[in-house]
Amino acid sequence: MALADWPPVWPGDLADTSWNKSEQKALPWEAFPRGGPPRNDPTHCSVDGPKGGVITLVNNDITASEIKGDRSEMIGRELLFKYKNITIYNCYCPPGKDHALHSMNIGDQCIVVGDLNSHSPSWGDENQDARGEEVEDWQTNMSLLLLNSPTFYMNFNYLRSWTTNSTPDLAFATEAIAFKTTRQVMDQLRGSDHKPVLMRVEMNTTRNATSALPNWNYKKANWDHFTALTDKLAVPINARSKNTN
Repeated sequence: MALADWPPVWPGDLADTSWNKSEQKALPWEAFPRGGPPRNDPTHCSVDGPKGGVITLVNNDITASEIKGDRSEMIGRELLFKYKNITIYNCYCPPGKDHALHSMNIGDQCIVVGDLNSHSPSWGDENQDARGEEVEDWQTNMSLLLLNSPTFYMNFNYLRSWTTNSTPDLAFATEAIAFKTTRQVMDQLRGSDHKPVLMRVEMNTTRNATSALPNWNYKKANWDHFTALTDKLAVPINARSKNTN
């Protein structure tokens, strides 16, 4: 779900949302700044220099609405189900720039994923930087639970200067949905230093069972027997000694 680092297979210009493949659709959004390819693509450039980006794809069978925002590297989507809605934020926070975490509207059913470029022992780093402290403060203020396992470490080999055995992408969720969510780190993609993360949310889209009210068929009632039982079980009333009005 954390798509801050898109694989090196460029599907085309998604800025105008015209791509539809494998029953998925990119909802209306400028997926990458200026509609360009991912930042690791050699053609990715702008007047301001290389930039990152995020993209969120939603299955055509799921109704979703856009959450308006003023940050090109943060996408909010509200997934609409029959009895509940889930909000998903996909974000990328470039290093050295102000993050936009506090601009998100965190509801009861919310998941936040992305590359926040932050370091903290809470998610496996040896040291903590200023961004890590900011993210932890934001997490506490928003009452979010971290879904990551602290497993970030690197290996050196002769093919590349380094490769990662885990993922630096973070995932947070509100308490109402955190315990229904599982997180699995997948095999590393070619050309990316971020392993993909598969998150599954247990969805119970059926209404909770309630005690149904009885439905009587008065045409089948034995009124003679009902009258006899009523006369037998009714408590006699002394009309002279008690006010029955």
